[in-house]
Amino acid sequence: MNATGERLLTLKDVCARLQISSVTAWRLYAERGLRVVKIGRAVRVRPEDLQAWLERNSTAGVSGDGAQTA
Repeated sequence: MNATGERLLTLKDVCARLQISSVTAWRLYAERGLRVVKIGRAVRVRPEDLQAWLERNSTAGVSGDGAQTA
C-alpha cells in the first residue's frame, strides 16, 4: 500500500483497468510518460499516477451535433 492507503498496481492491473495489452502498458511507461515505482525488478504504478496520466492524455470528444464535450 502507498501513503494514501491504496495498494500499488501491477502492469497486469493497469492492463485490466484500461483494457489494453501488456505490450501497450509497457509502451505507456517507456514512451508515453506513465510514472512507475521500481522495487527491485518489480514495476508498480500508483493509482493516482495512473489517474493523472489519464487526465493528461485525455482529449475532449465531439458529440454528433458538433458540440464539444468534456
